[in-house]
Amino acid sequence: MKKRKKIENSKKIKTYYILYSLMVEDPRTKAKDMAIALGRSGRGQTVSSATRQLYNMYKKKVSFPPRMTLKNYDGYEFYSFFCKKRSSKGISGIFFKLYKMTLSNEISLAMCLAGVNDFFILSRNQDISFKNLGLETIETSKVYNPFTTTPNGSTFTMKGCVHKIFKRNMAKGQLDRKSYGNLDWKKLQWDLYEIMHKNLRIRYKYAARKLSVFSDTVKYNFCKKVLPCCTILNYFFPRGYREYGKILLKFKSEYEKSLIEAHDSFPCTSYVYPLEDEIIVILFHEGFKHIFLFTKKLEEKGLIKDILLYVPLAASI
Repeated sequence: MKKRKKIENSKKIKTYYILYSLMVEDPRTKAKDMAIALGRSGRGQTVSSATRQLYNMYKKKVSFPPRMTLKNYDGYEFYSFFCKKRSSKGISGIFFKLYKMTLSNEISLAMCLAGVNDFFILSRNQDISFKNLGLETIETSKVYNPFTTTPNGSTFTMKGCVHKIFKRNMAKGQLDRKSYGNLDWKKLQWDLYEIMHKNLRIRYKYAARKLSVFSDTVKYNFCKKVLPCCTILNYFFPRGYREYGKILLKFKSEYEKSLIEAHDSFPCTSYVYPLEDEIIVILFHEGFKHIFLFTKKLEEKGLIKDILLYVPLAASI
């Protein structure tokens, strides 16, 4: 019985990976194209079965709807902050206040950490202060165009992933840290970004009603004006987002590009934040032994230096 259940689960994960891959190719993939990719478009099959699978994938948090985040334009850059508490009390209360700040868009991300520092925060406000929360900012940096990695689907477990990664050729090369200059958006484009950035599959008709414009106007502005200025974020967690542990790695490397490309061998999406001269990676794992093996080999081979590991205790994502 257990073997049969395992096979059924494996089939479901493969189905979900196909749907995830379609979203990577086109975040607004139509239901009929999903049905074709899943082999459910023939006689006696309905398109609704494909959309039901998509719904179940999101419900189980194997994936999330595709999102977008604005690229680095002048005045709209991300900044990272590592902060420490001034006193030994009230860490949960501080995190709750930071979480409320994400809801009001004062900050974009808050993480409570176990490690050298107590909090990792992202904000588009370079001058933001957290002194009123009893926090001291220890380190800050500009963040260049955060992105997510894309698992290649060769495995849905961590077993053997590390060994696969170190069979690959690692070449020197840095991630792109490009700035895009001025952003010349009109009010309609900003409003459209606010409506759609957390879910790129929102119907054009819904956005058109919210903005009191025609659907064709929404489609044109979204496809031609908004989306080209953004990075699309996709997510995949075969066992479900909450079933994995997280580790935050901060390090320097001359092999940034190859190292991050190698993350496609992991079963889960990783979050990547290129800093001015370092990288932050949030890695999802099934046990710390995989992480320790991974970082140990990275250091032994001279691929990274100045590495710091943090365990996120709570996060706003």
